[in-house]
Amino acid sequence: PSYYRTDSILTLRTSGGNHVTVKIVKVFTPFSRSQVALVRTTEGLRDLPPLFIIKTFDPRFYVTRFNRKGVNVWPWSLQAEADAEALRRRGTPKQWQYDLPDKGDLVGWEQYCYQRMDYDFSNEVKAYDRLQHFQGDHIPSFYGEAELVTTDVKRAIVPRTLLIEYIPDALPIHKINKELITPTLAKSFLTLIKSFHACGVVHNDLHRGNILVAGGSKNDQTRAVFIDFGEACLREDETEEEWAATVRFCGDTKCMLRQLQECLGTD
Repeated sequence: PSYYRTDSILTLRTSGGNHVTVKIVKVFTPFSRSQVALVRTTEGLRDLPPLFIIKTFDPRFYVTRFNRKGVNVWPWSLQAEADAEALRRRGTPKQWQYDLPDKGDLVGWEQYCYQRMDYDFSNEVKAYDRLQHFQGDHIPSFYGEAELVTTDVKRAIVPRTLLIEYIPDALPIHKINKELITPTLAKSFLTLIKSFHACGVVHNDLHRGNILVAGGSKNDQTRAVFIDFGEACLREDETEEEWAATVRFCGDTKCMLRQLQECLGTD
C-alpha cells in the first residue's frame, strides 16, 4: 500500500487514546505474518524514543493470502471484512484458528485472517510480558500497543500494532564477523533460550534473521539478542513433563546450535 513506503507519514493511536505521528524511515519487506517498519516520531508522546519499530498485524496483508510467487489469491474486500466484523460483534464463535475456509467463502477468509492476526498479536504481547527481565538487553524493549489509524482505503477494522525498541547496532548472526562470536557469546545464546523456556516461552522461529548480535564497539561488549516472538509457544497449564515435551518438539536449542555451526563453519 502507498502508506508503507519510505517518508510516508502514519498516525498511531495508543492504548491510552493519544495520537502519535511518525515518519517511515525503512520498511522491512517482504511482509509475512506482520508488517514491520522503522519509524521516526514527528509529533506525539515524549516518552517514546525518536526511532522505534512498529510491527503491525493487518489481516489485509496476511501471508496466507499470497501464493509462493507473491500473487494475491485471496484478495481483501471491504464488504467481506465488514461482514466478518459484524459476525464478531454479534458474538459468532470463532473458527479453530488453523481451519482454512472453503475457497468461495470470502467472509470466512476474512474471519480466518483476522483471527490469525489477533492470535499472533496477543501471543507476542504475552511473550514480551513474560520476558520483561530480558527487555532492553537480550530482547527489544516493548513500549506498548497502538492502532494504525492511517489507511489508503476505507476499513471495517483498525489494525493493531506493537511499538518496539530499535537496536541500531544489532546485526543478524550470519552477518557478523565470526571472530566476534566467542565461546562465551555462543554459550549465552543457548543459556538465554533455556531461560526463556523457564519463563514459559519457546521462541519457535529461530531462523538467522531473528538471532542478532549487538554491540561490538570499543566500549560496548557484544551480546545476544532475539527478536520476533510472533510464533512463540507459551506455557499455559501444562505439567512439567508436558512442557518439556513441547520444548523438545519446537526444537529451539537444535535450531540455535545449527545456526551457530553454520556461522562458525564448524561441526
